[in-house]
Amino acid sequence: MPVPITLTYTALFGFFLILLGGLVWQSRHEAQVDIGPEGHKDLERIIRAQASFAEYVPLTLLLIALLELNGSPAPFLHLLGTGLLVSRIVHAFSLSRSSARTTGRLAGIVLTWLVLLSASLTGLIRALDYLTGLDG
Repeated sequence: MPVPITLTYTALFGFFLILLGGLVWQSRHEAQVDIGPEGHKDLERIIRAQASFAEYVPLTLLLIALLELNGSPAPFLHLLGTGLLVSRIVHAFSLSRSSARTTGRLAGIVLTWLVLLSASLTGLIRALDYLTGLDG
């Protein structure tokens, strides 16, 4: 069964990950560092922005795909996908600019958690409905 909504967001996240990887590469090149941040705070922030992306995006996209496969409404899936995309852009941009506790970093992670929580709760409810025969 096709999952065009998840495919759309996954493709967008692919481009975003390439952008983050390019920023890490550029920062490593400028700092002449091959691995790790080696004490370069700017490089460390950009590495963490990419790592945070890698920590949250795959599982959340998997949940969105499973929700799509299990018949969740398209507007809800778009809300999750758009929320995740906005949250990750805000978080990465804020973290790459400053290691301080900024409003952007906070907003980015809180929105990421809300999307993940919403997808997780919806997935669990749908799974329980199927397991208990309440799905009709």
